[in-house]
Amino acid sequence: MDKKPNYSKKILIFTLTSLVITGCASTKNVIHTEQGETIVGSCPSESRVVTSSSKHIIIEHKFQNMGLAKSTALKWCNQFPKNPSPKVEKQYCTECCQTSFQCR
Repeated sequence: MDKKPNYSKKILIFTLTSLVITGCASTKNVIHTEQGETIVGSCPSESRVVTSSSKHIIIEHKFQNMGLAKSTALKWCNQFPKNPSPKVEKQYCTECCQTSFQCR
C-alpha cells in the first residue's frame, strides 16, 4: 500500500512553529509600574529617576548598577528628616530594572 503524503498536517505544523518563533522574537521589554506598563526599547547607560516623593523614589537602572541605585535612593531619602534610610519596596527587571525604594 502506498501512503499518501499528509500535506495538511505538515502545513499546520509549519504554521504553528512559525507563529511561536515570531511571537518569541517580538517580545518587548516591559516594566510594570503601579500606574500600568511602560514599554522600553533598551536600558539607558545611566540610572534615572522615574518618579519620587518624600516617601518613595523609583529608579530605572541596569541590573548590575543596583549599588548606584541604592546610593541615589539614600541621598534622596536623607533629604527628609523623618525618612532617612531607603528600603527596597519592589523590583522588576527585564533588560533594565525599575526599583521602588520606600524612605523609612
